Formats: sequence, structure tokens, C-alpha cells
Amino acid sequence: HVFMGDLDYVCPPADRAAFETGMKGKGTSWRMTIYGNVKHSYTNPDCTILADPNLAYDAAAATHSWQAMAELFRDVFAQP
Repeated sequence: HVFMGDLDYVCPPADRAAFETGMKGKGTSWRMTIYGNVKHSYTNPDCTILADPNLAYDAAAATHSWQAMAELFRDVFAQP
């Protein structure tokens, strides 16, 4: 599962599309969650000390992505 903001300069829309194209037909399960109006480093509350306009903490996206990842781990590593 990939989580990212739609304003993440590290992975622009063309790169996201290339990733999606590359994953199709591989026979694997995958998901991409894109948070609207969210920049790079959205899970790091201290990223603003760098004074980089491309970085911004987003509490809602950080919380949601953490919960979704924890759920994924529970599913993947569940005992039979």
C-alpha cells in the first residue's frame, strides 16, 4: 500500500501513473491512497523546521495512513 499527498513533489502525477502502469498485470495486490492538498513529509510534525514550502505536516492524513497501515499489518501477519 502506497500513501502520499497529491502535492508531493517527490512523486508527481506522471510518476504515480507510471507506478500504476508498472503494477498492472503483475498478479499482485496493491493500493495507492492519495491525500488531497497534502505535501511531502505529511507524517512528520517536525518537518516545518526545515522551512521548505514543499513539506507540510498533515495530522488527518498522518492519522489515517497510520491506521490503514496498522490494519494492513494485522491482515498480513494474522495468525491462522
